[in-house]
Amino acid sequence: MPTSLAGFRAQATFCETLMAALRAGGLKPDTIMREYGHDQYEITVAPALGLRAADQAAMLRATTRSTANRLDDKATFTPLQDPNHVGNGVHVHMSLRDEKGEPATYDPEGPRGMARHTGAFIAGILKYADAIVAMTAPSLVSYTRLTPHRWSASFNNLGAQDREATVRLCPTSPTYPESIAAQFNSSTAPAMRPPRRIWPWLRSSMPVRRE
Repeated sequence: MPTSLAGFRAQATFCETLMAALRAGGLKPDTIMREYGHDQYEITVAPALGLRAADQAAMLRATTRSTANRLDDKATFTPLQDPNHVGNGVHVHMSLRDEKGEPATYDPEGPRGMARHTGAFIAGILKYADAIVAMTAPSLVSYTRLTPHRWSASFNNLGAQDREATVRLCPTSPTYPESIAAQFNSSTAPAMRPPRRIWPWLRSSMPVRRE
C-alpha cells in the first residue's frame, strides 16, 4: 500500500493523533503521508530560522515516539529496516535570506536560477560532504541506505529534481525549465562514501543476502 490512501488509513489514528500533538506542542505541521517503504510515513513541518529548525526536528522526533507509545505502538527512525528494501531518511529544504530578512536564494539571471551566494553555499556542501555525513549519517546502517536507487543522496553532486543528488534543486515556479534535469546525470557522478576511517569496518559488517 505504498503512497496510497489505504496505506494512510492503516495508521490514520496515529497520524491524526500525531498532528494534533505537534500543534499542541507549538509546531506547525504541514502534511503527513504514507511513504514507499514498509510502514514508512513522512511528515513535514513549517520552516524556521536558524537553530529553531534543529529544535523543531528534535521536538518532532520526541513527540512522534511519545504518540506511538501512547497508542501501544513503537516508532523508529532507523534509515533502513531491511537492506533489500527502501529506507527512511530526513531531508532538509533550505532557503537563504539577506540581512533584511528577504528571500535571497533565487536569482532569475543566475545559473539554474541560483543567486551567486546560493551557488557558493551549495559548492561548500558538496566540497565537504564526506565530512558532513559523519554528523548527519552517524550510524552504520545509514550507509547501507546511501546507495543508488533508494531515493537517497547517494551521489556527491548537484541535481535538478534528482533524489539521488546530495543537493537537489526544486521548482520555484510553474515555469521552471524541466530540461535542466537532463543536464545532471547522477549515474556518472562519484558515489558518496562515509569517512575513510570507518569505511573498511562498514564494508566488512554489511549484511549479505544469500539466496
